[in-house]
Amino acid sequence: MGLLKFWDMDNVLECTVESALKNFHITKNATPERDCHYWLAATFAGRRGYRPGHDVGPIVPFTRTSMFSVLSGDSARVALGYFFFLNEIPGEALRVGKPLMQLVNPAVQLCLGANLLHSGSA
Repeated sequence: MGLLKFWDMDNVLECTVESALKNFHITKNATPERDCHYWLAATFAGRRGYRPGHDVGPIVPFTRTSMFSVLSGDSARVALGYFFFLNEIPGEALRVGKPLMQLVNPAVQLCLGANLLHSGSA
């Protein structure tokens, strides 16, 4: 059969996204008075392996998830799962790059429309 199922990258991607979805919902249920950005940031901060430096502070999870916080429906949570996968297994960037960009495209367009990003030459 080849590689163990765990090491099949499609399976790893699926498990990573499912884990992000599960942890997001756990956080949301524990803090229903908060908003989507808080739940995304808390999911990011709770990810195994995330250890902020002593000089970083609690803002990092919010800055890392801000692009996803304006997405609707499950797009934000799935994009966060792709982001985890991309950061944890960067050699597989081609596997998630296009789907991740499709998910975050509405946020990119929002930023471009608000002139938050410069699309022309300086």
